[in-house]
Amino acid sequence: MDATDIVVRLSGGAGNSNPLNSLGGAMSSTEVTSQSISAPVNVTGVTINRAVNLPPDVALWCRNSGGRQLAWIGPDYLQNKIVVTVDGEYTIYSASGDPADGYMVVTCVVASMPTSSNDTFDYLTVTDQTENIFPDVTSAEAGAGDDEYRCVYVLNDHGSETISSLKLWIGKEYSGEESVSIAVDTNGVGGTAATIVDGDDSTSVLSGLTFVSPITEGTGVEVTTIAAGSWVPIWIKRTVQNPVQTAVANDTFGISIAAYV
Repeated sequence: MDATDIVVRLSGGAGNSNPLNSLGGAMSSTEVTSQSISAPVNVTGVTINRAVNLPPDVALWCRNSGGRQLAWIGPDYLQNKIVVTVDGEYTIYSASGDPADGYMVVTCVVASMPTSSNDTFDYLTVTDQTENIFPDVTSAEAGAGDDEYRCVYVLNDHGSETISSLKLWIGKEYSGEESVSIAVDTNGVGGTAATIVDGDDSTSVLSGLTFVSPITEGTGVEVTTIAAGSWVPIWIKRTVQNPVQTAVANDTFGISIAAYV
């Protein structure tokens, strides 16, 4: 199991792709991603499924020599090169091999990949995703304060390995006058999250949950025994101060996840 096997998805039903509707209910097929990346054109037969911690500009490189050699190139030049010989999903890490230093997950169709023994390149643009959980704070929310909720699912996407312990904590807090907290849905592992009627939970469906804001792995919210292919619903609460004194542009938060097998 590696970092690519831990997948975060929206709630709101299988077909939901709108974070505004991620208000509980069934797990969506849409992943919550931190970055988007432009599609390759010259490096055919390769689809980029996920980009994580990549620099703003990268190049996708391919050469047909002893199998299709594939890598992404960033500021530190050539990263970990992989050799693609069969169709399937592959992960290309940075030179360090540490997921924290960036990686991309790609699907390759060998017969469609470049056949030249010379280098084939695509220069790609990486964009950090915004408003992929909560929308911008409105002037009314800034003036009166606001609590808003979203539900996501953490999926063990490994084919066979069980997660014995999953830890979640606030890895990056808002720098402005907002805060974030998390809670595990009481329906638990493999369950379907409760559904709220609006982002503010005006009917108090979530009143029985305890929201906390741990900032270290050691104090993180823990969920045990998530089998391969199973999941757990997690609620995220954003609290806007009443009133906001100073506006902050492009303010973001991050939730860190650690899985033990």
